[in-house]
Amino acid sequence: MNILAGIGQALANAPIPAFMLGLASSDITEVSRAFIERTNIPFIPGGIRMVIPALGKLLTWSEHYHAAQVQSLQGTPAPLVQITLSPSPTGNWSEHQARTLLAQHGILTIPATLATSEELAVAAASTMGFPVALKIASPDILHKSDIGGVRLGLSSEEAVREAFAHVMRAAQAIEPAPHIEGVLVSPMRTGGVELLIGITRDAAWGQVLAVGLGGIWVEILKDTSLRVLPVSRSEVRTMLAELQGAKLLQGARGAKAADLDAVIEVIYQIADLAQRLKTNLEALEINPLRVDGAHIEALDAVITWQ
Repeated sequence: MNILAGIGQALANAPIPAFMLGLASSDITEVSRAFIERTNIPFIPGGIRMVIPALGKLLTWSEHYHAAQVQSLQGTPAPLVQITLSPSPTGNWSEHQARTLLAQHGILTIPATLATSEELAVAAASTMGFPVALKIASPDILHKSDIGGVRLGLSSEEAVREAFAHVMRAAQAIEPAPHIEGVLVSPMRTGGVELLIGITRDAAWGQVLAVGLGGIWVEILKDTSLRVLPVSRSEVRTMLAELQGAKLLQGARGAKAADLDAVIEVIYQIADLAQRLKTNLEALEINPLRVDGAHIEALDAVITWQ
């Protein structure tokens, strides 16, 4: 045991990263685990056949990570200018708050008006033109459809009035009582491809970008590609190509093909925004991001702060 402890101390003091590696993939006994933890021996279990390929992938990822930190796709320096919000936000933001931040930083969002009464909802719908969609706006209700807080395809003033009353009742029935900002009124959109763009903070890896098919498909198909931030535009292109539904962006069955360069640029901008907010950003999710040719806009967004 003393010999192992001495080896562990020498490895810990080595000028380069050094560790002990098991030759075979075998279980570690409780006694051995306790000894490793007590002596802080840098030991990697799993055996050579598992660990060596894993280390190779780690080195490859590390090279990409550092390259993306210092340059963009064109090879020019890309200094990261942090965004400081005052006062420092905490907890969940409503869709209304999230879309305001996105719009301030160049991310196109679907037009929306926050209405606090039936009359204001009807006026907003009449101004933007029917049909419209209504969604409850509350930082305490992130999954609006689950509680009946969304009504779609409203084609008349009477339908808007009824929908406003419906989503407000649904929200007010929740316990504990949520803070309700009002109801968002937006024009309906049809066609195009819906994507999910999400950034979450992982305890080990930091900010992780997820790109996948959005709307209901993200839960049904679970078709996503993941990368640790930062990413380059070329890496975003690779992520889109990895999706099983990638052909949908190419215009399957006569549909309009997506402007892939435009899609990549929007995703890159979202990832860049998350990086600049990362001091206390917990999660930023746009679902769906609607892609209709070169027209790309966020239809819904959620932001959570630490």
